[in-house]
Amino acid sequence: MFKFLRKGATSLVAKIFLAVIVIVFVFWGIGTFTIRKKELVAKVNDIPITLKEFTEYYNFKIFQIKQTFGELNQATLKKFHIKEQVLETLIKDKLLETEAEKLGIKIYPIEIKYAIAQISVFQEDGKFSPRKYQTILNRLGITSSFFENLIKYDLLQERIKSVLTSPILVSEKEAKDYFNYTHQYLKIVEAKLPLSFCENQIRYTFEDLKNYYLAHRDMYVSPLKIKLAYLYFPFKGKVKISEKEIKRYYEKNIEKFKQPLRVKLKKIFIPGTNNATYEKALKIKNQLKDLKDFKKFTKEPSTWFEESVFPPRLRFIIEKAKPKEILGPFKLESGYLILGIEDIKPAQILPLNKVKSEIIKELKKEKIIQEVTSKVDSIYREVIKEDGLTLWAKKEKVRLSETKYLTRKEL
Repeated sequence: MFKFLRKGATSLVAKIFLAVIVIVFVFWGIGTFTIRKKELVAKVNDIPITLKEFTEYYNFKIFQIKQTFGELNQATLKKFHIKEQVLETLIKDKLLETEAEKLGIKIYPIEIKYAIAQISVFQEDGKFSPRKYQTILNRLGITSSFFENLIKYDLLQERIKSVLTSPILVSEKEAKDYFNYTHQYLKIVEAKLPLSFCENQIRYTFEDLKNYYLAHRDMYVSPLKIKLAYLYFPFKGKVKISEKEIKRYYEKNIEKFKQPLRVKLKKIFIPGTNNATYEKALKIKNQLKDLKDFKKFTKEPSTWFEESVFPPRLRFIIEKAKPKEILGPFKLESGYLILGIEDIKPAQILPLNKVKSEIIKELKKEKIIQEVTSKVDSIYREVIKEDGLTLWAKKEKVRLSETKYLTRKEL
């Protein structure tokens, strides 16, 4: 039960943490405990472990096991030795707290809050979300104070470990011994002996096989496998979308349906940034009487561009331009650019009738997700009340799907 004391009895940490542990209360049965009044479970160096602490941690461990393995009967739960694990953990925490106080180590509330804020599962868009934090704790069935205590003891353990290991010094002899150990070489002479040669020399009886099996039976134990029952809710279904909903979505997301200014351009690019290049670009521009003349200097076809691809200065000029107008030359980082405006489509907001099908598709998707999520949440609450999915399914006469038998690695 107290393996952590027996195993490390000779270590520095164990010597620091050895303390008198007095157990003054023993629990019975397996299941969820109900707190009737404040009682004492154990004392560690006169620091009490209350029934409330034990109960909350015990229920949390039960929840973890059920989340991993599903519903288990009492006989199976007893094999996990949950009470012993919980008591052992709480005793460790109290010993940790005692030693931290002796060393003058404190964990302040602001440190706990900062550590929690760094946990990615509690974040939204890279920032801590109190709403998400509380939602997850509620789903886990634990209070914020209980979770903050878990974080506190983790921080204490790290802080004490740092204090105990940072001042350690080694002698010159120890350093040399370590250097010699890590730089030693082993010369291996290898000879091959055919397996068939060995096999021909071996003689064994059935009794030999039996004795070998009995001596090594732990090698022939198949791993624990678990079959999981589950209920699958696909995001499918039929929903109705009203004209009012379509209009409201369109008005609320009007920016989504804004089409930027688009321009169809012919372009000539002259590489180089010196004066001679500019003179060459200017000469070409003067030879362009209309857009048809572009084919004398480039084989590139006209292309549509959105205004966002142009730098601000050039974008402003293009917005003011008219079809058939020739612009430039414009100086770029690696050369000069001449543009011919073939066509312009001003920025506009697409009318509702053109985006209606897109809106309906999006609203249907949102509605189906909401309805399925609501249904799952409702059933989940009923499952909790019935103390498990299999019991709920039996009561409601719902057929569950099952996985194949899975090992721990496959879970």
